[in-house]
Parts: sequence; C-alpha cells; structure tokens
Amino acid sequence: MNKQQNTAIHAADVEAEQALHEAGLAQASREAAGIILLGHLSAGHRQATIPKLKAGQAIACLGSSRLAPAEAVGFDRDVTGRGGRLVWLPASTASTGTRSLAAAIASGRLGRIRVIQIEWFRPASVIWEPLTDGLAALMALAGASPDEVTAQADAAQATVISAGLLFPDLQAQLLAGIGHPSERLAVIGEHGRVVWDGHCATLELHGAGPETLSLKQSGGPLATVHAVLDGHKGIGAELLRTVIALAASVATGRPASPTGEYWRTANVFVHASSVIDDGVSIGEGTKIWHFSHILPGVRIGRSVNIGQNVVIGPDVDVGDRCRIQNNVSLYKGVTLESGVFCGPSCVFTNVNNPRAEIERKSEYRPTLVRQGATIGANATIVCGHTLGRYCFIAAGAVITGDVPDFALMAGVPARRIGWVSHAGGRLGPDLICPIEGRQYRLTHDDRLEEVS
Repeated sequence: MNKQQNTAIHAADVEAEQALHEAGLAQASREAAGIILLGHLSAGHRQATIPKLKAGQAIACLGSSRLAPAEAVGFDRDVTGRGGRLVWLPASTASTGTRSLAAAIASGRLGRIRVIQIEWFRPASVIWEPLTDGLAALMALAGASPDEVTAQADAAQATVISAGLLFPDLQAQLLAGIGHPSERLAVIGEHGRVVWDGHCATLELHGAGPETLSLKQSGGPLATVHAVLDGHKGIGAELLRTVIALAASVATGRPASPTGEYWRTANVFVHASSVIDDGVSIGEGTKIWHFSHILPGVRIGRSVNIGQNVVIGPDVDVGDRCRIQNNVSLYKGVTLESGVFCGPSCVFTNVNNPRAEIERKSEYRPTLVRQGATIGANATIVCGHTLGRYCFIAAGAVITGDVPDFALMAGVPARRIGWVSHAGGRLGPDLICPIEGRQYRLTHDDRLEEVS
C-alpha cells in the first residue's frame, strides 16, 4: 500500500518517530492519527494515549513492554474498553535473525520443526523488556501460541528468566534477561538445524557442510512500521497472555496456561466457572468468584471482591475496594465509586416502567453510589437516584429518591431514621462516632458533615 494512503499514524515515542521518519511518512499523514504508534508499552504511554484513543483506532506497539504483566493487562483492557485495539508487533519479530530463521523454516529444508531455542539479553531496567522481545521472536518462529509454559527466575530480583514452552507440534526454550546485548536463535528440524549467532545465520543439514544464509538487512522498527501499514494484526493478545502465564509460573513454580490462567495470573483471581467478556478492565488484586459474568465495557478497580452469581454490565464502572456479595446484578447505568458495599441479593433497576414486549434501552436511568456507601441484603435501589457518601441502606429497604451523605435509611419506601459515621457507627445526639470518635455536625440544610 502507498505510505500516503488513508492509514495515518501518530508517533508517540522517539523510537517510533525515528522509524516513521525513515519510512518517509509525511507529517500531515501522522497528524491524522489513524494509529497511535508506540516504541514500547509503558505507564507514561498508557497515561498519555488512552484518553486520546477513539473507537475504531489502534495503538500499535513496535517494541517490548516496560510494564509488569498486571499493568500490561490494564493497558490492553483500557484500549479495548474504549473500542480500540492493541496491535503489538515487537521489532524483534522483524529482526534480521528472526527473519533469517523464519525463511529457513519456510524453505522446508529443515523438515518438521521439533525445537526452537532462543537466548535474548538486553540492558534494561525491568526483566519484561528482554522477555517480551525474546518471546515475541520465539512465537513468530513457532507461528502459534504455546499450550503451556513453565518458567523460573534466577533470584528474587528476576534478572534472568528461563522458560520451557509446549506448542501443539514442537517444544521451545527461552532464556531472557538483563545484561550485555546478545541474541542467539536456533531452530532444530528433522533434517538439521539453523542457528543465528547475532551476526549471521548458519544452516547445518544432516550429511552436509554448514551453509551461511544471506538476507537483506532491512529488519527492525522500519520493517515493523511497514507491517503495521500493510494491515498486520500483530500478536498482541497472544503475546500478552503468554507473558502473564510466564509470570504466573515464576510465581507459583507450576506450569501455567496462557488461556486458562490469563486473568488469575495478572494478580487477579477469576474462578474457572466465571466468564469475562472482551473489552473488560480489571484492576490488580481483584477477586471474582464462582458463576459470575462480567460483560463488555465494564471497568473494575483494584482490590475489588466480587462474590458468587454476580452479573455486571455492560458499561458499568466499579471503583477500587468495593465488595459485591452473592447474587447481585449491576446493570448498565449503575456506577459504584470506591469502597462501596453491596450486600447479598440487593437489587438495582435501570428502567422505571419495564415491559417484556417493549425495548426501553434508550430510557435507562443512571444510579450513582458514592464513596463508602453500604447497601444491605435484599435492599432495592430504584434507578435514577444518587446514594450519598457513607450512607447506610438497611436490609430490605426500598430506595425511591436521593440519599444524603451519612444517612441511615430503612423501610418501604425507605426513610431516613438517623445518621451513621464513616466507620458505620450509628450517631447519637452528640453526633460523635462511637467507633472512631469522629465529630460531626448538621448544616443549615439538614445535611451531616464531619467537623475538621
């Protein structure tokens, strides 16, 4: 395709900008920002690019990941949650060594491939940089994702990781770490092997002498830019899942599956019976228990506990440190700020006058539950209202209007019967928390506030 065609690129990284300059892409084309091009995955890029991402756009990463696995998961889910896609095609997949061995495999002279071995070392601040580069090259040569990985680190600092990977038709070994830049790649087939020593590729067939292979030196970021421009989808999801599985195996000392362990190993626990749809963002430390379903567009914060038989979504935001007990459904239109407690079987609605025969999705009414609020078991929250900060909804209550901060609500329909503190202690006439001793006061409009 012509480099000036409709596929436009915005460079958000010095390395990517240099590659774009070498590719001869016009500045006007880049400013159109059809693709946001990154040289690596990092926290800074995540913060800078996600707010600018529009539905249908792609973030294309040409390099390694400087993010820990859980943070990389968050990056990926942020992208998909905004209707975009992450195209991750590290330059190592287009390096001269990788392409030399790929050409040897494609020639068929090696016969059936049995083993792939890669050593990949780079000066880096975190192990994930050389690991993702080496792993991407390995997966590019294998042409598939592994079924299982087993990995271990050299020490608590994890400056070197060694891994064994089982693919459907072959085995692979990866040694990646922080150190002097070096790479060694080997592919062993039934008729011989081909080895890249960092400078040249040598083919050694059974019964024949070594043969030096030649390949045009045009790899690296430049080749990757053209691959992205030509519509290459990259290996983003598969690579991310495999990195997470490797991290899980290092942490547990047991084999891990890039598919079955995807969420659990990103410092997130999801029971095998639960379903997580695409386009979901889940924060570190969150646990999702049996038979729950998280629908597309849901954003769940850090350290959230989601019980059994919970349905969330689509397009629901759940803040950090929330606790959602068994048998709760959070429908579209519901937003929980941080620290909200939803008791067992509490109910949220999102339409005031539902009919089975009439679709009213355009009439969903939002419900906002502010920070620290508690909703008791079997309470019902009628849609279109706001529950104030640290309010307390008694078990079985039916909320039909807005609830003030710190209000204690009970009954059908619910009425305010008192006030509670941040800690959940019921306040007496002195308005002093019996648990923490905090002092509160009533304002002129009959609202409660803490005395600072």
